[in-house]
Amino acid sequence: MQKNYKWIGEQEATIRATWESKAKDLLRKIMARVREKVLEKPKWITEVVWAQLLAMWGDDRYITNRCVAASNRDSDVGGSLQTQGSKNQLKHELELVISILIMIIT
Repeated sequence: MQKNYKWIGEQEATIRATWESKAKDLLRKIMARVREKVLEKPKWITEVVWAQLLAMWGDDRYITNRCVAASNRDSDVGGSLQTQGSKNQLKHELELVISILIMIIT
């Protein structure tokens, strides 16, 4: 990225955090679309990773957590949104997907 853009060294941490936040959001959306709408393995996912993703997405615990998270997002009850504390299932899933993709790339 620094080939095309320049910034002050003190901004590195902020730029990195912003980049990772945007990348995680984009990856989450891509993987949700793959999980919900793609019936066959995309070309950019290896056979091993695809098998791991299918196993994870088919796991009862994962499905339960996904349903709970969806109902929590749809809930009108309560007046606050937790923004700190334990990571939710989606963050764990994203970290897993990112680590798998990093293993593929490296």
